[in-house]
Amino acid sequence: MEERKQLFLCNSVYQVMVALWLKHRYYRSIESDIIISNHMNGGREISERVEAAGLFRKTFYGETLEESRYRVKRTRAENIRVNLNQMVLLKQYVALKNEYTDIYLANFDGFSQLLFTALSRGNVNLRLHVFEDGISTYCDFKKYYEYFRGYYYDPQVDKRNPIKRLLHQRIYKVRPIYNNITDFYVFNPQLMKWNPGIPIYEMDKIDRMDEEFRLLVRQVFAVDQSVDHYDRKYIFFEESFFADGDTINDVELVEQLAAQVGKENIMIKIHPRNPVNRFAELGYKTNTDTSIPWEVILMNLGDVSNKVFLTVASSAILNPIMIFGTRIKAYSLFPCLKIIPKRLQGEAWAFLKELFLRYPDMITLCDDISTIK
Repeated sequence: MEERKQLFLCNSVYQVMVALWLKHRYYRSIESDIIISNHMNGGREISERVEAAGLFRKTFYGETLEESRYRVKRTRAENIRVNLNQMVLLKQYVALKNEYTDIYLANFDGFSQLLFTALSRGNVNLRLHVFEDGISTYCDFKKYYEYFRGYYYDPQVDKRNPIKRLLHQRIYKVRPIYNNITDFYVFNPQLMKWNPGIPIYEMDKIDRMDEEFRLLVRQVFAVDQSVDHYDRKYIFFEESFFADGDTINDVELVEQLAAQVGKENIMIKIHPRNPVNRFAELGYKTNTDTSIPWEVILMNLGDVSNKVFLTVASSAILNPIMIFGTRIKAYSLFPCLKIIPKRLQGEAWAFLKELFLRYPDMITLCDDISTIK
């Protein structure tokens, strides 16, 4: 029987939480390592706490953001050297051995392709698994996946160029992500809007009553060190539109909400990328710790039946339902917008709206803030 050795790659706090759940729930008897990158706030500290928790054999911290975003410039000669031995380049980021049977990742980007190609050298049976990265996995990931169809050479364009094909397949031994994924793991496979052509498996919902797992994530994300207390009835989830330079009248909507329910009853969960805490300046209670995933906060809130979650169009109000199977009361204020950001003018909002409408007993598309209770 094959002895499995797993490697997880995590680029966000959400991915860390899901990787912890997969390992805790399904793979406790399998030898596993994990890479935690600098894509997230506090990544180095999180990696240290994951290592201290002892769930994984080894924990690696990798500063991979520039490679992931294709920002590293190399000369033609350097590219040839890299392609001839991608393991040398990989070890500049993470000191891995070529010993794994399975890789688990949640993003398709420059570093994930490097990781897969380097570890596939001499190991053509290496299996690649994809786990959920939030709702984008269900819809947006198709374009990132298909990008790798012709990442090293396009078989349609280059089919009459046997030398180029031979170079990539036999000399560089490139193994692109496209068409080499074994399976997907998501919490709600029925919501997939695209077909990757491989098995899609349903993960068990995270059990909020699993005390061992709850204590694990409390340790990893230093929940006990946080000064934040989500003790207000109304919790509003800010989004990154302001950080991205998009105009949106979300502050105006929160002010209308405050006039309705009282500012003292509202807490704002600010978006970590927004450079200015616009709501604290107006006297609202906001969180200060941005390295703890909302899902981990939710696990430790206990009974949320007395809470009301609000957002313009954040999937944060969906996560209690989709990840934990928890009943909630929530509102999307999208219909109240006077200024709609570009990112919400198309498929992104259409998919979110479809999801919101799946749960009419828990989520209301609000067109009049005065109706919120």
